[in-house]
Formats: sequence, structure tokens, C-alpha cells
Amino acid sequence: MLGIVKYPGGWKLISTSNLTEVLLLTNIATEGILRAIQRGTEGKSGRAESDSVRERGAEMTSNEPSAKRALVVEDEPSICQFCKRVLVGEGFEVDTVGDGARAQNMLREKGYDLCLFDIRTPVMDGKQLYQWVGEEHPELLGRVIFITGDLISGDTESFLERAGRPFLPKPFTLDELKTMVSETLGQAGK
Repeated sequence: MLGIVKYPGGWKLISTSNLTEVLLLTNIATEGILRAIQRGTEGKSGRAESDSVRERGAEMTSNEPSAKRALVVEDEPSICQFCKRVLVGEGFEVDTVGDGARAQNMLREKGYDLCLFDIRTPVMDGKQLYQWVGEEHPELLGRVIFITGDLISGDTESFLERAGRPFLPKPFTLDELKTMVSETLGQAGK
């Protein structure tokens, strides 16, 4: 089935046969639309595709004791879920939180190989979180990727230039995320 999705800057023709692409392009969609799409991907077993993705991810991490760990800080559920699916597929154990303050707690409790920070999150935004990471966990600075839907703001553009970290503008593709993760970990020697 084909559909058209409006996103900042235009429209995209998408196929619902590839749920991950749909999740990527639905950063403006409601959770109800996502649930409808997931219901459409249920197989004969009646389980949604997301259940099988979680199972494959669990099998992968249980068979790999040295799995990489990633933290995704994103307040848009569809983008967060998309990032998690892609990273699990790449062999990561993934934790997700919706704001920078909760991310601080996660970073205090666990070690991470990679962090994806949305620039605009409630309570503490990605810029503030990045500054805190620089003070408390400077070894992580080279493994941060920013996510943003705000490339118009001069403040955001200026911050990204100063930070010198890679960023993914929303919406982004599965391949763009995979490439960015691979390059970032390669540069960090991970």
C-alpha cells in the first residue's frame, strides 16, 4: 500500500510494506496512526512486526555478551522507536528517554558506546545535555550524534557548528542513520 506523508519541507510518497521507513517519515503523525500501520503488518500469528523485532534484538544481545550500548534521547515517540529498531538491528542494546534530565540519570548508571540527542527535548534540551556530558563524561563527546528538526534557527545552527558533532536533520532515512552511526563509531575507535 502506498501513502503520502507531509513532513517539514514537503511531501513524501511512502510504502507501508516497509514499516521502518513509515516510522521514519511519521515524526508528525499521531500514535494512533502508527498503531494502525502496525496492525496492518500483523502476520498470521497475530503478532505485530514490532514484537518480532524485539525478539530478534533480544536474541542478538543475549548471544553477544559484548554488545554495544546506545542511548537515544528523543521526545517524539515515532522517531525514538525508529532509532531503537535500527540500532537493535545493528547489534546495539538500546535505552531510550524523552528528556535530558532522565538521560543524565541513565548516563550515571550505565556506560554507553553511542548517544543520539535530540536538540529540542523538554526539561533539559540536547544542547544542555551535551554540555553536561562534556563536564561529567568527556569520553562520550566523540560518540554523540544530534537529531534535529530545527535547522532554521540560527541558534541551533551555531550550536552544531561549535559542537563539531554530526547531526541528522529530521526526517532522515534508515541508511543515513546507519551510515552516521558507523562513521561516528569508526572515528571514535569503537
